[in-house]
Amino acid sequence: MSNPSNNKLNLFIGLIFLSLFFSGGTSYSLEQSHIDKAIHEYLAEKIPDAINGLQFSIGSYPQTLMSCSGSPDISVEGTIPPDLPKRLPLKVSISDPRGKRISAYVTISLSRFRNVVCSSSYTRQGEILSVDNCIVAPADIFGHIGKPAVEMSQLSGRRAKKCFNAGEVIDLEDTEPIPAVVRGDRVRIIANAGNLRVSTEGIAKEDGFPGEFIRVKNTNSGKVITGKLTENKEVEVSSRP
Repeated sequence: MSNPSNNKLNLFIGLIFLSLFFSGGTSYSLEQSHIDKAIHEYLAEKIPDAINGLQFSIGSYPQTLMSCSGSPDISVEGTIPPDLPKRLPLKVSISDPRGKRISAYVTISLSRFRNVVCSSSYTRQGEILSVDNCIVAPADIFGHIGKPAVEMSQLSGRRAKKCFNAGEVIDLEDTEPIPAVVRGDRVRIIANAGNLRVSTEGIAKEDGFPGEFIRVKNTNSGKVITGKLTENKEVEVSSRP
């Protein structure tokens, strides 16, 4: 006659064996980091030249994927165009040891952060760029077309060619040297007539650099004339103003 205690023990051992056999031997709980790792490895394989500094985020993880268990195998596939988009859909498939396969699409948002010069406040066109309105800070430059300034020294003696919103990346091509004369500046109008040299006060009607011809207003007569700007903020005209 068999011992009831031994029968219970054998039954318990048998249940444990069956549980280990059908579960693959190891209990496994799928986490978001496992999917992230698989996607990162996929991107590193497909776009090795662009992976440096590349980051991605997933808005939501499909619940159908997160419900998998039992040491699942994760695979990723998709189509990556030559011009890498900001948002990229990928197909994530998970197979567990029992052959169950679940697939779902996830959309990843790509980013690449770098320390660049950004506007720290709203900056108007023509405003001089300095530490008063600019700051070096991390910014997402993924897909950025222009050439961002990376040091404040690159903006020394320059002003904004356009308006910048607070936090906007400042591209070097959107800046320009500060003119020697700015519209509204007081200048000296010089007229040469033979050996006679006459000068009077004037107001610049436009920005200008030495060697350029600019329009100025004679403050005495109110007449607007055109002359050549010199290094010392003088405007030379061919006749008496």
